[in-house]
Amino acid sequence: MFHHKSLLLMPAALAVVLCGLAAWAEPPAEFLNKQVTMVANPPVKLVDQEGAGRLYEVGPLTVLVMEGPPREMGFQHGRLLAKKIHHIIKEGYMVKALWGRGYTPEYVNAQSERMQKHFPPSIIEELNGMVEGLKAAGVDDISYEDVRLGITQAEILHFPPNAPPACSNFAVWGRWTTDGRLLHARNLDWSIEGDAQDDAAVLIWRPEGGHPFMMLGWAGGVGSVSGMNAKGITLGEMTLPSGDATFDGLPLFLQMRM
Repeated sequence: MFHHKSLLLMPAALAVVLCGLAAWAEPPAEFLNKQVTMVANPPVKLVDQEGAGRLYEVGPLTVLVMEGPPREMGFQHGRLLAKKIHHIIKEGYMVKALWGRGYTPEYVNAQSERMQKHFPPSIIEELNGMVEGLKAAGVDDISYEDVRLGITQAEILHFPPNAPPACSNFAVWGRWTTDGRLLHARNLDWSIEGDAQDDAAVLIWRPEGGHPFMMLGWAGGVGSVSGMNAKGITLGEMTLPSGDATFDGLPLFLQMRM
C-alpha cells in the first residue's frame, strides 16, 4: 500500500533538505559545496499503526499516513505522533515562538477564537480526534486549545503587518531537469533556533470520500505551507504581511490545505 503513496514523497525529500540548508544565515562550510540529491527509493520502515493510520520512517523522514473520516484521522495523528506533539507544544517550537516572545495565553486564545469561527466543521472534528488520540497514548496535558494553535500560530506571529516578506519557492522543468519532470521546492524562512525541525513530519491524508494529499509540516499540524495532492499538483506559500489583514478569517494553514 505504501509503495503507491511513495510517489508523493520524492519532491518532499528535496524540499525538506532545502529548508534545512536555507535556515542558516551563514551556511557551515560543509554545506557550501553540498549537492542536493533525490532519493527515489529510500528505505521504508513501518513503526506503528492505529486503525487505518500508519506511521513510517522513510529514510530520515517521519511519515504519517491518516485514513478515514476527520475524527478518525485526527485520532490516528494524536495517537501515533503523541510524543512529538507533546514536545512541540510543551517544550519545543510553540514554547519558544509564542511564550518565549512574550505572547500570553489570553491574547493567543482570543485571536484563535476569532479564526475558529471560520473553521470547517471537519477541521474541528479532526482536532477533537487528535486530543482523543493523545489521551489514548497517555498524554493528558494537551487541550483542544493547544492543538488549535497548530493552525493559528502563523497569523499571530506574522502580526503586526510591518514584518518583512518571508519564504521562497522555485520550480524547474523541461530542459532544466535531467528527465524533464517538474521539480518544486520551497524554503521555510524560520530560524532553526525555534526548533520546529525537531518535530518535522510528512503528513499524508487519505480522507473518506476525498482526494489523497500530503503536506510538509510538523507533528500536530492539520495544515501547513507546502504540499502536493495525488494528482501531482503542488503548492508553496510565501508571506507578505498586509495592513488590511485581520484575525477574522480562515487561517493560512487551512487555506493551503483546502
